[in-house]
Amino acid sequence: KILSKPVDLSQLASTLDEALQQPLILVVDDDQDLCANLRDLIQERGYRVALADDIRSAMARLDENRFGIVLLDVRLPDGDGRELLNRMRDARSEARAILITGQCLESADLPLGDAPSDAVCYKPLDLQVLFSLIGRFTR
Repeated sequence: KILSKPVDLSQLASTLDEALQQPLILVVDDDQDLCANLRDLIQERGYRVALADDIRSAMARLDENRFGIVLLDVRLPDGDGRELLNRMRDARSEARAILITGQCLESADLPLGDAPSDAVCYKPLDLQVLFSLIGRFTR
């Protein structure tokens, strides 16, 4: 939303309140181009977005903010994502986790049973499916 100068403070406060009510989504993937594209597409739909490219930076983000949704690549340079899923569940059990992966999880060597995700989207991502999940999880 664009506000004209001089800024009407009540309109600014209303706009800030509206923005802060939008869910915060964390995208965790080591593919920086994918992260940038997802950030832009998610922001276009009115959501707030943060990015992380490895488990260490994602854990720092989880410590700093309360995320409504975490889009998590299964394979990251510093781990398999299971530790991050467990941490997310410990930090905010109501946050939704959407795994994004290029591998079939049944054949992947990833025992994620102790920290289940809410959904899985396979790469290349079907954006209609992804945004349908985000919409469903933010209601």
